[in-house]
This record gives sequence, structure tokens and C-alpha cells, in this order.
Amino acid sequence: MLRSRAKDLLQSAVRAGYARRRKATMPSSEMPALSPIVLGTAHFHRLYRRWRFPREAQVSALLDAAFDAGCNTFDTARAYGAGLSESLIGKWIRSRRVRDKVVIVGKGGHPDASWTSRLSPEALTEDLDRTLSSLAVEHVDLYLLHRDDPSIDVGPIMETLHTFVQAGKVAAIGASNWSHARIEEANTYAAERGLTPFVASSPQLSLAEMVSVPWSGCLSITGDEGAAARAWYAATQMPVLAWSPLGGGYLTQRNAAADTQSGPYTSEANIKRRDRLHELAARRGVPAEQLALAYLLQQDMKVIPVVAASTPARIRDLLAATGIPLSLEDRNWLDLRADRHSSA
Repeated sequence: MLRSRAKDLLQSAVRAGYARRRKATMPSSEMPALSPIVLGTAHFHRLYRRWRFPREAQVSALLDAAFDAGCNTFDTARAYGAGLSESLIGKWIRSRRVRDKVVIVGKGGHPDASWTSRLSPEALTEDLDRTLSSLAVEHVDLYLLHRDDPSIDVGPIMETLHTFVQAGKVAAIGASNWSHARIEEANTYAAERGLTPFVASSPQLSLAEMVSVPWSGCLSITGDEGAAARAWYAATQMPVLAWSPLGGGYLTQRNAAADTQSGPYTSEANIKRRDRLHELAARRGVPAEQLALAYLLQQDMKVIPVVAASTPARIRDLLAATGIPLSLEDRNWLDLRADRHSSA
């Protein structure tokens, strides 16, 4: 938990920095608000290569469906197909002429193929310039660092990101797969020097607890190990862009054979959570995936799920989760918290 003075400095820096960025770097008067649910595009390059022609028309149909359903925020990264996902989004934005109506969440600083860190000023600058070129835009609305390297001091990183904001290439910055302690350290450094702070974070978060990491360097705030992080996010109200909010699809499937195999979400507790999710969904008459997203949307933290979809119908179904209410009793029953309280 932040000390009182540090917390005041951080909040002041966020408010002042955000207002300054909007005025100085945005082509419109205000940065569009992030959608309650964000469309992730990590899979776009794989769909593109698998689909038959017309490939770009199929990608555009997905983006059209999301945009028409009220989703104005698209999450991409330099690491997704070496820029192919970025290029596909950029072509759609130009063809629809909606740059001033959408929010682009970009990511850079992912280690290279040999897992060498790319958080140096030179590597970060190269990643961002390539992202802007692939998207064919002048700025990214929210730019996240895709991975962390705790051996690197936060100072040069924050100073480099600040230059991006000052140059008008980035409107706001954040971190993906960074611990809350490192984010706090980075923002304290920024506040003490009048630099741009992180205003968002993107760890993994879902009803299903991650029991093993699917990719090197990724970070989850689920389970007991994530309790301190969740408390920090609840206290600071820093937005959490939750990736894999459906547990990589685990929560939507009920496959006994899959439960015998090891995986990032395979555990007895998660089987119980998933069964309860489907039971409650059947009682409420809603799809289980919508209920799983509603669970995240109604946390004490400010959670913005980042969802993936391969069809327009699927996108529309997922975005409908914003209209499903869940009581605290329901949420505690789903995540097994009620069980722990009753056995105490």
C-alpha cells in the first residue's frame, strides 16, 4: 500500500499528466474513453494466415462488429505477428476513417527471440517507431511495456517513455506483466521528477486462477499470490486491462478429458469455479462467458477485460456482458470465497 504522501504525489501526477497529454498531444479535444470491454488482437495474424481470401475483409468484419457494438478500444502489440496485427488495424482505421473515434492500445518492449530484454532507450524507440509505421498513425493512445526486466533500473525507462509523450507519439503510458511493486517504484520515480507516470496496467486476471505461466515473463494477479496486487489496484484504482479474462477459454469449456491434462488453469479449484459458473449461467439464462466477464467488471478494482473473438457474432456476445448484474454473494460463491468463509 502506498504511503499517504507518495499516494498523493502519484495521484496528482496522474491527474496533471493526463490533462497535459490530452491538451498537448491529442488531435481531438479529449482522448476517447476506453470501452468497458476491449477487443484484443493477439490472434489476428494467426486468423489472417489461416483464412482464405478475402482475408482483410474478414478482419474488417470483426473490427466492424466490435465498433458497431460499442467497443472503441483495440489492443495490439509489436510482438503480434511482427507487426501484422498492427497493420491490419491500421488499414481498417484508414478505410473507415475513424481514427478520432477509436483508442489504440499498443505494446512494445517485448524481449526478442533469444529472450534478450528490449527495454533500453534505443530498443523502446525502435519498437514504437515501427508500431507507428505499421499502424500508419501519428500517435498511440495508450502505450504499454509488454514485459519487464527487473534487473533494469526504472529511471531510464520512465525518462524514455516521457520523451515519447512530449514528442506527441504517445498520449498515455502503462505496463503489461509488471508487478505492482515495480509500477509503484516507476511512478514514484516519475512523480519525484515531474515525468509522465503509468496510468494503466495489464496483468492476467480471470475467475480461473492461473496455476502455471503459459509464456515466459507473463504475470497473473489471480489466487492467493495475487492478493496483495489486487488490494493495491483496489486502493489506487489504476485500471487493469485484464488479458485472458476467460482463462484462455478454460472457463467456457466443460471437457473432462482436458481436465486430466496439465495446463495454465487446470486445477481442482478451477474445475469447481467453472462448474459453478455454468450452473449460475444456466439459472440466469445467460452464456457462461458473459457471466465470467461480468464477474470481473464488478470487482472492487477497475477492471477492463481484453477479449478475443474470431467471428462478429462472438464479439457481440462478449460485449453484452456489460449489462449483467452480479451480487457480492454470487461473486463470492463463484470464486470459492464463500467456501473459505464458511469453513473458517
